[in-house]
Amino acid sequence: MSIFFDFKVGLNGRRFRRAVDGDKCDIEVIIEHKYTEKLFGKPDIGTLIELSTLSICMINENKEVIGFMALCDHPNIPGVDPSDWEVWLHWTSRYLTFKKHNIYKYKPKFCNDSENTMYFYTALRNEFCAKLKIRRAVEEDNDDIVRILAKKCPRLHELYGEFYISEIIGRHPETDRQIIVADQHDQAVGVMCLNSEINYDMLQNTYEVDPFHGLKKATPLEKERYKRTNTLLHTFGEPIMNGKWSPFDEIKRKRNLKIRDETESIAKQDKAKKSHSKVNFVRNITTQSDDYKHQYSEDYSERELRSSNISLNVSQSVANILEEEPFDYEIVNIDKRLLTVPEVLSCDFLLPNTENMGPRRSRAIEIQETIKRRSSILKAKTIEETKSQKYSGDPNAFMIELFGFREDIDDRQGFHLLEAAFEIMKEYDYCIIRVPCKDRSFHLLQHFCFVPPKNNISSDYALYVAHRSSVLGKLRVRRAEIMDIPQIAQLLKSLDNKETLWTIENTILLKNKLQCYVLLTSTTLVGIGIIEQPEQIDFIRAKFNLDAHRLHKYYASEGYNCGISTLKAVLVYPVFEAHFRFFAREMMRFSGSYSILWLTAYRNKWLTHKANSLVGSMIPLLPRKSEIDCTSIGELRRIRKLSKTVIAFSSWFLSKKLTSIPQINVDTRLVIVGASRTAMAFLNTLLFSDSCSYLLFTNVTLISPNGLPYNKRSKPISEMMFKKYRTNSEKFLKSVPYTYYVNIIQATMVEINKREKYITLSNKERCAYDMLFLLFGKQFQHPDYLKSVFQRSDKMSQYTRLDVPKASLKPVINYTPTNVFIVNTLTDANRALNFVKAFKWNDMDYDIIVYGATKHAYCCLATLVEMKIPVENIIFVEPFPHENIRKTRVSYFCNVYIDKSVTEVLKNLRIKAYRSYYFQNWVTDSDNFVTHVDFLSHHHFLRLKCSAFFYYGFRGVNKQAFIAIHKSGIAYDGGILIDHEFRTKDHSIYAAGPATRYYRKYYADNKRHKYYDAYEIGSKLGYLIRNQLDPLFTEVKQEQEKYTNNSVKSGLVMETFKEGYFKLHLTNDFIVDGITCLTPQSYSLDNFTKLYGLSATVLNNVHLRYTAKKLDNFYKFFRAPWAYFIYHDQSKELFAMAKELLPKGQRQGDTLAEAMRNIGGKLSHPSFKFQTGLKIKPSFEKSPHVEAITDYVIEWLSEHDVLLPMYLQPWQVTQYGHDTNYNPALGKKKNSIAKLLSNIF
Repeated sequence: MSIFFDFKVGLNGRRFRRAVDGDKCDIEVIIEHKYTEKLFGKPDIGTLIELSTLSICMINENKEVIGFMALCDHPNIPGVDPSDWEVWLHWTSRYLTFKKHNIYKYKPKFCNDSENTMYFYTALRNEFCAKLKIRRAVEEDNDDIVRILAKKCPRLHELYGEFYISEIIGRHPETDRQIIVADQHDQAVGVMCLNSEINYDMLQNTYEVDPFHGLKKATPLEKERYKRTNTLLHTFGEPIMNGKWSPFDEIKRKRNLKIRDETESIAKQDKAKKSHSKVNFVRNITTQSDDYKHQYSEDYSERELRSSNISLNVSQSVANILEEEPFDYEIVNIDKRLLTVPEVLSCDFLLPNTENMGPRRSRAIEIQETIKRRSSILKAKTIEETKSQKYSGDPNAFMIELFGFREDIDDRQGFHLLEAAFEIMKEYDYCIIRVPCKDRSFHLLQHFCFVPPKNNISSDYALYVAHRSSVLGKLRVRRAEIMDIPQIAQLLKSLDNKETLWTIENTILLKNKLQCYVLLTSTTLVGIGIIEQPEQIDFIRAKFNLDAHRLHKYYASEGYNCGISTLKAVLVYPVFEAHFRFFAREMMRFSGSYSILWLTAYRNKWLTHKANSLVGSMIPLLPRKSEIDCTSIGELRRIRKLSKTVIAFSSWFLSKKLTSIPQINVDTRLVIVGASRTAMAFLNTLLFSDSCSYLLFTNVTLISPNGLPYNKRSKPISEMMFKKYRTNSEKFLKSVPYTYYVNIIQATMVEINKREKYITLSNKERCAYDMLFLLFGKQFQHPDYLKSVFQRSDKMSQYTRLDVPKASLKPVINYTPTNVFIVNTLTDANRALNFVKAFKWNDMDYDIIVYGATKHAYCCLATLVEMKIPVENIIFVEPFPHENIRKTRVSYFCNVYIDKSVTEVLKNLRIKAYRSYYFQNWVTDSDNFVTHVDFLSHHHFLRLKCSAFFYYGFRGVNKQAFIAIHKSGIAYDGGILIDHEFRTKDHSIYAAGPATRYYRKYYADNKRHKYYDAYEIGSKLGYLIRNQLDPLFTEVKQEQEKYTNNSVKSGLVMETFKEGYFKLHLTNDFIVDGITCLTPQSYSLDNFTKLYGLSATVLNNVHLRYTAKKLDNFYKFFRAPWAYFIYHDQSKELFAMAKELLPKGQRQGDTLAEAMRNIGGKLSHPSFKFQTGLKIKPSFEKSPHVEAITDYVIEWLSEHDVLLPMYLQPWQVTQYGHDTNYNPALGKKKNSIAKLLSNIF
């Protein structure tokens, strides 16, 4: 993430950036306490940086901190609550006016001490940020305006000449165009051309403008119809407007008879849910049906939005937020009844002359999971097409045709032009602007709302809409009151959201644990938010990367909730999208919290009482990549047990300091083909990396035959059929909110049109792109894969006339018998295992053949054994060594011990194994079931009876994709040819993964992607594309390391055999460059991969312990509590920051890496003596670098205490010292450890 503002460098090279926790030492040095202590006391700089709304640093040309300022959203007055400081200030200024002079018997003394007196100063933006003069353009401005626009779009000058602005102003005054300019020193430095002639039919047919009533005004008939159909207003609003406090007075009598029956039915439902619920952390529930103190919302599907009964329950816990079957992977349209525009108001209020009886689909992630995703790309026709609604009202919008500023003028001045545009166009309430999708965003769009296109519509332009009230209105937030119920009923009219209204009324009248706030513009309610207390913060910190966005040590004093609140429901009109983070910040201020979370596991339901309009402005949290695999620590054992019982759910986060960061949209159309590990890593890095706090991709589409790589109802045993990765597990993938940010199309690519930039799908649809990513890998294919292409039966004629058309050769679709399984996805695995289970149920004689010489074949054998399939019914045929004598004859495991162990295990299980046999053919019966399979070795023919055949033979690219690549002209040479930046010859098409290959000019066949981890490859591509599309990113080219020779030096191999086989290979520099594990235990092998690339010294001097024969079990050694900091997902940050540490107490000097490099240079010098080297070590141990490292490591451990409770924390030092001195057990252990270390070193 770029912490720098995109401000231009000021005088003397000064620049501003956001302050980070690492700046606190530099800031403390420059603070003059004799001046600041009287005003601010002795503040903790780290706390100010973390808890302030905005904290910035001023730096010089050397990037040294020379200034600091922390801004908060409330005054620093200890006796005033942050949520009430406006009231305090309001009455303080009027105190002397309204108080009685004789109210005090003893008047206080007058204070003449100006140093101890508190003053309150105000600063207005206009006093510091000069506002340009805005006026209408005149003909004399032609040269200035043409010069400005020519730099942005030279095409205008070529088409219309040099005086087109003068012609618009002088010769065509009858047109609806208006041109306004920003004036500085009598020169036009900015221009905006407005036009009220809009093709409304095109907009209504292309974009989702139904929430804005088609950008037209509502007719009187539509207004009256709106009032009559608003049932919520009749039920909840009219009793309030008639002078009653609550509709309970009218409804209670009618429903009192139904309460007992309903309570019993709900109790039965709750009991049934608890019997099979996987969520086991729930608040204590107490239900009081007599006074309605606790209202409960049932979970309704999107087709069951109406409820005839009132449900009773308490405030929601995480158990109520999550559900057992939460996932649906289709992006569906929101129901027609949902979230329409409110009753028509005047221009002084929110949405003047707007009304809508249709759906309100505004943002990709505005309303839970059923909202339409942002995309200008065609989707699969999984939903019935609906005709666009026609609107007959008067026009209610104008558009911005031209916009630009001179290069030396800040683009933020565009907001003043937008304000002036609404002042000129007084009869219109909406302003629209269309920008090319491939262009970068600019500051003016931050005040607009993104409008997605309709289904099956492709547009090269992105549409943005701004409303008059959002630009000129005065927004404020306050606690909800009973008088707000009628306007809330208008807000929720089409949602039929009785549940939320019941919750709001209970919150206002009965003062329950929830807190309700409203967003107002003038006197009109435009948003509603409900906040509740969080649960299981430690568990959420352990499950998600929450600590990557906040430093927990600064929130420890905020109580058990650590300054966090949970969003229950938030609904805001989409035209106020630019103010979503302002609403969130104000809710945090009123609730006394510093952060908000939103948890949800619903993907296939529209639950209006749990919807969240702010989710697009929040930060999605990724699950931790490291699995908790420590059962010896009580805290971790509890978290691990909880993670196994709670279903997968997604989480979003937003802190107060992040609300001051403006959001930037990237509208570039990105199309990803394939759902491999490479593609998932690419999406994780692109969408959910550290830049997601300010960067939002609105047009991302994933195309895959089966959608996302997980199923709604998959079984754990199905995952055994594949290689196990933490980032590819079902629970990890289901905890990442892909469907909120990505369009999922279940189809296959069959054609690529590089000229018009679109691909054709197997469902005959077209999908347009600006950047195409071919991230599909290689899958197991049919034995006759592309046989018709590679082996042509007909002979090619010697001469073929060019004027005689000839049909292109297409692959023949190979039929796969019912009992033959080529397993590539979880869907294939579920189908195959269900078929195999039928044999057990029917108690019949059967033979299951597993063919292959890959790890997947062994995984299949393990799965069959785990399913309790009798081993005498399993036959394993291994085609190794390869039939082609030119292929490598090294086994898959590349280790003789593992080969012998696997062979011995199969032999002990008594599984029939045939080696060096190769598949030839299968024999089918009349029902197309395979009855026999033929194999052939170099000397024998083998025919086996077959009831089920698992084929893991040839691996290749999808046939349709393979043909599409060749037809499009993309270079293919055993793989898609790419350069070092993943680009093909067409620079808008990228490729990565095992289906690629570098150009031959690189001479890098040994560096192909198939030899590296697919997740790392996808992450690398994700960072590359994100930095390329990030308008705030500036690339810093670093000096590349030069290799003087290519000789390979030998290293050290260490092996242990307890609890399994563990091999560790070290280079000559004692760096881990190889790990091999084989064990029957269910260890988290992903954690062991974190050892790769680390020094043996970091690994607790493992090479010395092994050489001294003090270590004979690597599994026990690397699963000991000392090693768990290595497996933490922030461990790379620890090592990286340690290299950049300066000596303690010094602002300048060599970093640790530079100091070690200098020492290494001296040691390698020929004149260096060995005795001098012995003196360097003790002197370096006393250097301030060691103290700096110690302090940083202790601080890092305290920040991540939730997953590292085994390490000694600073606040535990006293207790630890007492125990080691007086506890005899610890004293003996301390002596033994000291003795062991003395023997080793």
